[in-house]
Amino acid sequence: MIFSVLPIFPGKSSWWNSSKGYDCIHDFLTSCKEISEVDHFLVCSSDNNIKNMAKDLSLDFRHLIQPVDILHSYTLADTWKIVSQFMEFCAKPGDGLLILDHRNLLLTPKLIRHAINVFERSPETSVVSLAPCLDPPCQYHAFSIFIDCMIIDFNKISEGNNRLCFSRTLPVLIPRKNYRQISLEVHAYHETDSLLVTLNFLESKGDYILQFLPFSEDGLLFEESFDIFAHEPIEKQLVSRISHWSGIICIISTLPELGEYDSVEVFSPPKATWEIRESGLALFKKQDHQSINGRQQFPEAYAYDGSLCLASYFDLLRDPTLITPTPVLMTHSGIVTDWIDYYYAASIRAYHPEVFKVHSQ
Repeated sequence: MIFSVLPIFPGKSSWWNSSKGYDCIHDFLTSCKEISEVDHFLVCSSDNNIKNMAKDLSLDFRHLIQPVDILHSYTLADTWKIVSQFMEFCAKPGDGLLILDHRNLLLTPKLIRHAINVFERSPETSVVSLAPCLDPPCQYHAFSIFIDCMIIDFNKISEGNNRLCFSRTLPVLIPRKNYRQISLEVHAYHETDSLLVTLNFLESKGDYILQFLPFSEDGLLFEESFDIFAHEPIEKQLVSRISHWSGIICIISTLPELGEYDSVEVFSPPKATWEIRESGLALFKKQDHQSINGRQQFPEAYAYDGSLCLASYFDLLRDPTLITPTPVLMTHSGIVTDWIDYYYAASIRAYHPEVFKVHSQ
């Protein structure tokens, strides 16, 4: 069974409290009645006008105080907060609880039916609507506060000893924070061809980034560099085939505090669509190898737009932070909060009636 909850809260919005806003709500409720795949609709609001509208359209109504902020589109946490109040309507495997946001004027019956079809093919997984991000969220700069840098010379390892121990206690002075100290030890073992890194906190804990860049007689070995992120004491054995290293550069930094930082680094996380070349100074797309000069050149990214969530029975039993819903991709999202949003959504609806991609990803 598919049970749909329609939370409608005009709130203090001058637009949604206008005659045009109420007309759009009426059109939304009317269009929902066209969706035969939904077994039951429940309109929820604290507005008497919405109550009368639901009664005129023969839709069930429940008085509900606005549970979340409506100044912006719903986050997934907002949606789950609404879902949690109606879990009794999704009581067995195969059931789905459909939450629709009337503020998205591009939320058509065809799109909703498509989402239901996706759900019915895999009813153990929830379905959510995603829309393109207007501002690409890709981040390729890492910001940090520099603490210290040290060079460990492996040439000081004697043949009889076969190991080198480097130890240093470092003062850490974070802007607007108390003074701290950390202790770093690096043991290089030629006999086992490995490195042992130990980090201890002498006062309060913190978040630290240890970056290691080995070098040989021929220069820096960028491809063999590695990072360690530590928020608690660590003792990490690293088998790295260090016998061909002449030494290693260790850079210690911590995370920015209150927007203050003194170090910026370009990075490429695992499975990123870009790669770093030219000793970390230039970014290139992996697909076509074109150089990247700004975030607008990154591939299109999608985010939950808050307008459609079809929650599965199984996901309602899980921690909401651990669910992995199936996305339905929209080409545009038309969440309306004022007249400017309305004219944007109306123009999209007039010239691009199909606002979703048929194949979910």
